[in-house]
Amino acid sequence: MTESSYRRPSAVLSARLYTTGLFALGACSYDPPPDAKLPLPAEGVFAVGSALTLTFSEPVDPATLVVRVWPAAPEDRTVENERRAGLEPSLTSCKAIPATQVASGALTADTCDEGTSFVLADDGLSAELLLRGDAFKQAKIPWQLEVADGLADVGGRRTGVPYHFDFQFAPTDEVGTEKVDFVDGVYVLVAPVEVPLPVTLMLFADIVVLDDGRFRWAAGKTVANEGEPKNTNDPYKMHIDETAKGFGVHPEGVIKPDGDRLFMTTEAFEINIDLSGIGIKMEGVRVTGAIVPDPANPDQDRIEGTISFANLILDTGEPFEYGSGNAPFAMTLLPKDLITDVVPRLCGDMCGGVTVQCEPPEDYPGNEFCPTEGEATE
Repeated sequence: MTESSYRRPSAVLSARLYTTGLFALGACSYDPPPDAKLPLPAEGVFAVGSALTLTFSEPVDPATLVVRVWPAAPEDRTVENERRAGLEPSLTSCKAIPATQVASGALTADTCDEGTSFVLADDGLSAELLLRGDAFKQAKIPWQLEVADGLADVGGRRTGVPYHFDFQFAPTDEVGTEKVDFVDGVYVLVAPVEVPLPVTLMLFADIVVLDDGRFRWAAGKTVANEGEPKNTNDPYKMHIDETAKGFGVHPEGVIKPDGDRLFMTTEAFEINIDLSGIGIKMEGVRVTGAIVPDPANPDQDRIEGTISFANLILDTGEPFEYGSGNAPFAMTLLPKDLITDVVPRLCGDMCGGVTVQCEPPEDYPGNEFCPTEGEATE
């Protein structure tokens, strides 16, 4: 695994693993280097123009706190979810400025690219990054924040690897009165989740959108065909999971305007995954993404963005709460010859071939989305 795709476990989990082994040997407890996190808003994405706040498990040395921001659209990543060769950061190395020096006037906060400011709090436990520049002024592609390796606490204990956090900005506009122009249909979603376990989330999702932007999904888990890579993004190499490990999801949400683009946001929902006997529950899941022309088919839509979750629980016999996180995703229209009877359909069989974990909400999706014969939508 390369440096760009590696994410170190949290300090709590690292300390638990190390101290267990050391106490067994009768040695002293392990003191890990500082752990960094990027807490997400309740909505799973940041509003355009808002600051990102990093938090640390212990006070950090400001001289060692450096960040970069990378574009993270699907074409910016390889199939292994690593940055493609030659990709350049949108924010080059930006070093934190201590808040005390900013307050005293000794230094200004906006010392990074295009006036971006990065200020470390007096207690060394958090740092605020306010991104400036045209690239960050509206909701577009997803981004990846990198905290450079070498981050140290005040005692000099340093990390040996960087931290990476996927994030995205969302528009603040409310639902508009203009008709939302979106191509309804069955889409394939692929999202490579790396933490706490590497697993690629894949769905076939039938999406119907009303003129005012409200939408509903009927989606089912897919898996790679036998002999194909588990993280494939080729719809011809995957199929609906009809085993007991399959699941269906039925989110709802709204599409909002963002300049000359559209932006999709779901309400929170839940996903349950069985990974070789390990139960994974993702609570407070939200899918947010920009709707852009598909580079391979410019007349079709592609959705690219971030899947976030408020809490992820691993169950290997004893549940362990990992906390919040996110992953990048892309959605493209499923070829029509792959839309078989086992694919969930919003205005038909909402579970399709999913046989176990599929319980659409009561009165879902409603007559507005699927009018009965002779009725018209409002």
